[in-house]
Amino acid sequence: MQIFQSIDVPVGNSYVKQPIPQRELSEGDPFLLLHHAVLKKIEPGKGFYVGPHPHRGFQPITFVFDGEVHHKDSLGNDSLVKTNGVQWINAGSGLMHSEGMSPAFLEKGGDFEMIQLWVNLKSEFKMSHPSYMGVDADEMGRADTTETEIYVVSGSMNQINGPVQNHSNVTSAMVKSQGNDTLELHFSGNTKIVYVLSGNITIENTKVDKCELIKIDNQDSLKIQIHEPSRLLILGGDKIQEPIRAYGPFVMNTQSEIVQALNDAHSGKMGVLTE
Repeated sequence: MQIFQSIDVPVGNSYVKQPIPQRELSEGDPFLLLHHAVLKKIEPGKGFYVGPHPHRGFQPITFVFDGEVHHKDSLGNDSLVKTNGVQWINAGSGLMHSEGMSPAFLEKGGDFEMIQLWVNLKSEFKMSHPSYMGVDADEMGRADTTETEIYVVSGSMNQINGPVQNHSNVTSAMVKSQGNDTLELHFSGNTKIVYVLSGNITIENTKVDKCELIKIDNQDSLKIQIHEPSRLLILGGDKIQEPIRAYGPFVMNTQSEIVQALNDAHSGKMGVLTE
């Protein structure tokens, strides 16, 4: 059991919290990167936008805790995911996508908080057909208690199934709690991660505070005591244990595969997205 404090990293014209990767935790196999855009009030006309860019060899996932994310890609998807929703991309052999906020949200502003997570793919799936799934809150599996909302996104938690099927067999859940609650969570994955967006919790006598991540290996279940209003992202996944070669938006197994990804993106083999 290890605890890691997030570091601040620049993304575009702002900063996000990043518990993975950092010097002490290069990756938490199969979880490669976690970016947390901390809850804030977006003023009208000042939302975010990331223009068309490629991905290959992993799954970029966006968990929308508040606000909305507008996704477009070279597969033809055009999707708006709002509060408590998720956009799940299997980049596979490659696609181009963009993300930002809708004109309506930009006009009025509002609360915004999200997490972007990168999940690795086994070598056998790195060149799989790319796909996108946008999931709204009312499509999630629900494992709620009296004080806590638990949105099961993928995998199975306490025998509640999430709607997303994925090549990495990752279990994931978004948690929003009023506090003063104890969760007994049973789910698969020899790597388990809990990230605290806000509030504080205790797991097996270990306290975890806001913007900290706890990594737990080879444990079947977790007992989480929630002491105050808190938001959590809970993840479970099996270690892939394959070589990783990463460059920008590509995660492959060898350097030659990275070179090929760069060439394919440049030549349009990952599709075209014009905005």
